[in-house]
Amino acid sequence: MVAGLVAFAAGIELALAHGPGHPAGTGGVLLLGGPMLYLLAQAWYFRVETGTGWLPRAGGGIVLGAGAVAAYWLPAWAAVAVLVVILLALTAYLACGWTRASARS
Repeated sequence: MVAGLVAFAAGIELALAHGPGHPAGTGGVLLLGGPMLYLLAQAWYFRVETGTGWLPRAGGGIVLGAGAVAAYWLPAWAAVAVLVVILLALTAYLACGWTRASARS
């Protein structure tokens, strides 16, 4: 999990170093790859410890991995936009899932 946070921080630093209109390059890959590592580590933890809630996190990690491939050629602002959209969608899904589960009990 810590490696994901460090990769994300390095990605932000590299993405900020590029001016607008230039591809994000390695910074874009790290920008989305860091949260991907974090989510996949969290999915593994949820799978081993609770057996539940790991699939949406693993799916989010896979989608972030696909976004990381595309982020190499995107401008830095677009890579950040892709990250925000993916994480907002995952957050909304997880929030609705917890609401449904708590409503049943």
